Amino acid sequence: MMKTKEKISLNLFEGIVPPKKVNVLLWYDDTTLFDFVLLVLVRIFRLSANEAIELLKTAQSVGKAVVGQYPRDIAQMKVNSAVSVARRNGFYDFKMTVEEE
Repeated sequence: MMKTKEKISLNLFEGIVPPKKVNVLLWYDDTTLFDFVLLVLVRIFRLSANEAIELLKTAQSVGKAVVGQYPRDIAQMKVNSAVSVARRNGFYDFKMTVEEE
């Protein structure tokens, strides 16, 4: 009797499609304090202070800026956290959205 060798795949990630990433957008408004938005970007989105400042400058000049790309569920969680903190602190014009690339 002849034994045949079957090829066994050890690639654990074979066939798994990584989640699609979406953009998190920060929209500029002239009522939310610069320092508050800076703090949100550093604490919730883990940007460096310099990255956050550059992003804020872009949002101010263009009207919006891409904060980063994340899987949809993580993006929505971060946006919800940021907006919730803004509302608790009285910044009702603060706006972030999740959008497809």
